[in-house]
Parts: sequence; C-alpha cells; structure tokens
Amino acid sequence: PAHFNAMNSKLNLLELRHNAFTGSIPSSIESLTALTFLSLSGNKMTGTLPLLKNSQSLERLYVDGNGLVGTVPSTWGVDSKLMFPELIELWMGDNNLSGSIPSGLANLKSL
Repeated sequence: PAHFNAMNSKLNLLELRHNAFTGSIPSSIESLTALTFLSLSGNKMTGTLPLLKNSQSLERLYVDGNGLVGTVPSTWGVDSKLMFPELIELWMGDNNLSGSIPSGLANLKSL
C-alpha cells in the first residue's frame, strides 16, 4: 500500500519478497516505527532507498534483487548506532546502486 500510517505503532514484520512489485518504495514506510523486519527482496522495485529515519527498531533489512538506483543514503552512516542500533542484517545486492557505503555503518557491531 502507498500509506502505512494507520499501522505505524503496531506492525513489526513486513515480508513482501518475490511478489513482482514495481515502482518506488513508498516514503510512508518510514511511519512504521515499530518495524524490526522488512523484506522487499526479489521484486522489480525502482527508485532510491528510503531514508528510514524513524527505524531505530529495525533488525533486518532486505532490499536485494530489485532495480534500486542511486546511493545508500548518507544519513545511514552519520550516526548508525543511533539510527539503526539493532540492525544485524542488511542485504542490498543485485540492484543498480552506486557510490560507496557510508562508513558509519561499520560502527554497527552486530552487522
């Protein structure tokens, strides 16, 4: 759905892999503040990676196997310990991403 706002405080797992979804990842996904698991792998999604600025609970993020473009948001590396303190898995392969991975992600000891 384009709008996740109604589920923002309750939804903690969103598994949407291998559905042939197209289009961009909706920015409203950032309203899912309780999300611990997000898998959008193996779709046909395009556009850029979301900022995920309200995702402090996120433990696993899978966006591999799409057609995502652009760079990994620089905000992901500014202070990754605060932005993604629980992140233990991050899969972004098989996209068309460019640039470098923000060095701050290296500070995540569980990743």
